[in-house]
Amino acid sequence: MALLVVLIISVALAFVFWASAQEKVLRIGVYAGSSWDVPNSRENKVLDSLIKKFEKTHPHVKVVYESGIPKDDYADWLAEQVLKGEQPDLFMVPENDFSMLASTGALKSLDTLLTDDERTAFYPVAYEAGQYQGVSYALPVESNPIMMCVNKDLLEKEGISIPESGWTLADFYEICKKVTKDTNGDGVVDQYGITDYTWQQALVAYGGHLIDKSGINVDSSEMHQALAFMSKLDMLSQHYKVTSNDFDEGRVAFYPMSLAQYRTYKPYPYHVAKYSTVSRCRQPIAR
Repeated sequence: MALLVVLIISVALAFVFWASAQEKVLRIGVYAGSSWDVPNSRENKVLDSLIKKFEKTHPHVKVVYESGIPKDDYADWLAEQVLKGEQPDLFMVPENDFSMLASTGALKSLDTLLTDDERTAFYPVAYEAGQYQGVSYALPVESNPIMMCVNKDLLEKEGISIPESGWTLADFYEICKKVTKDTNGDGVVDQYGITDYTWQQALVAYGGHLIDKSGINVDSSEMHQALAFMSKLDMLSQHYKVTSNDFDEGRVAFYPMSLAQYRTYKPYPYHVAKYSTVSRCRQPIAR
């Protein structure tokens, strides 16, 4: 009897050792192309580098991902995988599907898996974007901050200093008001304050959020302030749709760009440098 027990234990230990030595496969779901719809020469290079490092420290784990899924098709592909119960172990979460995936149990809570140091390694706003009803289900892979690009030459021509850090929406509006004018005397405004500034950016500047703990909130005081501010800017330009081409031609003072946009915009300054010198600063906030 004792011999049989020893034999069973030996076989069990051998199986455990064999199982632990087998290569495990970790599947990742990603889409092809840039998250920000700009050209990206580093596509998947960062991911491949991270996988290589991970596999080196976890020799019995093989990380695989299916490449070539277009970004526009990725949400449908992921939904199909979830319905079949074949979703990857780790995957990019489409922003518009995050709440649905979290509320239906398709995502695992990360709260018990993260240390305080790991949480504070992320920008607070980016980290909170991966929370649903106060629980963390996703972590930011990329952050794409918005910066305000400034036409230095235009401001200098108008005798205006480049805004310092901490400038307010009131400062921003006054500068836009001062530079908006008819420069050639034909009765039509042809110099403007801002292009591509959105109500979402104004909402954030007023400290508001479209989504709060109760869901989508479009009736907050911050939302009303943001929409009123956008209306004031629109009146300055006499309802003309100011474009990035106007900025390229040196006729606009400000142009908010994401970091991804700026990286693709900066290497090709020939269409900008002819007209103006471009600088950048932080976006204004309400006070």
